Amino acid sequence: MKVILDTNVLISGTILLAGPSYRILEAWRQGRFLLVTSEALIAEAQEKLFDPRIRASYHLSRGVIQRMLAALRKHARLVPGRLDLKVIAEDPDDDQVIIAAVEGSVDYIVSGDRHLRDLGAYQGIKILSPAEFARLLEAEPQP
Repeated sequence: MKVILDTNVLISGTILLAGPSYRILEAWRQGRFLLVTSEALIAEAQEKLFDPRIRASYHLSRGVIQRMLAALRKHARLVPGRLDLKVIAEDPDDDQVIIAAVEGSVDYIVSGDRHLRDLGAYQGIKILSPAEFARLLEAEPQP
């Protein structure tokens, strides 16, 4: 299965060592799904993870952040993020998630963002919260 993780899921899974976002990242590391992303989404995650307030609040080292970003670039399927779509009028930045999802022909978008989750689905791509997707993974037999 192919999945887009919104940057809020990537960030939560990196800074919190428990909870649905962390379990989702662990499942990806175990090869249980193909992560699809774009440079625009990686850049957004990088900007937020390197924010001094976030680093100080969660005691994040540069090394932890750099390893996460390197893993994304090495092990995720990168799509160009060039489609011109305007789906989320309230927060156009969220369109980057939709664009990467469409370009990558993913099965699921996983996001904690209300604007995305309120859509429910887009062009047959289901949009789930981290808790919903973690439950879906837990219900599947592990390889």
